[in-house]
Order: sequence, then structure tokens, then C-alpha cells
Amino acid sequence: MPDFSGIKDSAKEILNKGKEKAVKLKDKGAETFDAAKEKVDNAKEKTGNKILSKTGKPTGSVPKGLTRKEREELILKYQDKGYYGTLPNIEREFSYIKQKSKKTNFGSKYKDTLLEENLKQAPLDDELFLDVILKKGKDTKFTKDVLRMIPLLNNFKNCIENNCDIQKFNANVNVIDLYTRRLEKDYGSTMDSQNEGFYLIQNLAYLAKLQGNLKYEANFYSKYMPLTGTVYSKENIEKKDYELLLELDKTIFTLEQLK
Repeated sequence: MPDFSGIKDSAKEILNKGKEKAVKLKDKGAETFDAAKEKVDNAKEKTGNKILSKTGKPTGSVPKGLTRKEREELILKYQDKGYYGTLPNIEREFSYIKQKSKKTNFGSKYKDTLLEENLKQAPLDDELFLDVILKKGKDTKFTKDVLRMIPLLNNFKNCIENNCDIQKFNANVNVIDLYTRRLEKDYGSTMDSQNEGFYLIQNLAYLAKLQGNLKYEANFYSKYMPLTGTVYSKENIEKKDYELLLELDKTIFTLEQLK
């Protein structure tokens, strides 16, 4: 059988030499290409730095319409003098600064016609009209209950001023006491109890009961002993009546402010 081992080795050697040669050619070609590219880039950069734009384009662009002599003159004129070219036009971006602001005059367009034409015709002396405009809030239940005492207090005041008898005096005291207890029951544990009118009613009811008891005792003891110089004397009772009248006036005035 023939031996092909020598032929294989020879073929292998030839193949390896071919590969090596191809690699060398490739490397050489790459080096040549890189060198050529570098040369072109350098030339571009040199030309771009020297040729100046005459048409407003940034430096680096090739100006058109220039002769060779004009190019050389430009290069010599601006060589080593830094950047030359046309800066971006930013005037348009700040054009609003040049615009003059127009002052708005509202006087000629708007008038207070509501005040001049409408309200001058309003019936300001009409209570119903004013109530609607002011939108009065509704009275609370406490306010309504307290205001009911004003007629009772006025009746009591007239009784004292007319020197009514003991029975009529104490009848007024009992009515006021009943109303006061009802207010204490309904509003004693609420915020309405902090109202000044609530306090004045309680105080008045207390003073009225003291005066009623004083008059009752004076009438009882007058049958058995002289009252001159005692707390049951006519002068002292009249003094207490006057003090009670002052409290009545104060209370009535305060309650009337709740209307």
C-alpha cells in the first residue's frame, strides 16, 4: 500500500507558509491604511484651522467662491489668531427684551357700575331688604328661651317701682325662679351656660328670692316688735329694692343685645 505521509507533511507546510504570508500582507495593508487615514485627518485638521469661512459658517467648512489667492490671503491674515467665524445669532432669543410693555388702563374699559347704578337705588331704609342682604343667622334655642324672660323681668321691674304688695312681689319672684331653673336644667351642662346673660339671670333670681324672704319676714315680725334700726326696717328694704332694680336693668339690657 503506498505511503502518503510525506505528501501530507509537504502540503501542511505549504499551507502554513501561505497563511503566514497572508497575515503579513494584511498587517502591512492595515498599517498602510492607518497611516494614510492619519495623514488625511492631519491635513483636514490643518486645513480646517487655516481656512476661514467667508459665508458665516463656522471655521472648518470649506468656503465657496474663493480663488486660491483669496484663500492664501485669508490664511495669512488670520493665522495664529484664534477662532474666527460667525457666532450663533442669539438676538432672536432675546428679542422680547426690546419689546415695550404696554400699560393696561382699566379705567376706560371698566367702571364701578354696580355701585354707581345699582346700589344707589337700593332701599336701604327697608328692614326686610337689609335682613335679606345681611342674611341674619337664625336664633338658637337658647337665645329664644332667654329672650322669653324679658317681658317677665319688665313686669317685675314695674312691680318694684309701683311698690306692689308682698304677695304680688313674691309671685313675680316665683315665676322668675321657675324659668331660671328650667334654663339651668336645659343648658347648665352646655356651652350656653358660659353666656353672660345666663349668669345674670341666675344672679337676679337669687337676689329676688332674698328680697322676697326679707319682705316676708319684715311683715311677720312687724306684728311683735319695732323694726326701726334693723335689717327689716323700711329704709333698708327700700335700699335693697333699689339695688334689685339696678340688677334688673343690667340683666334686661344684656338680654336685649341678643335680639
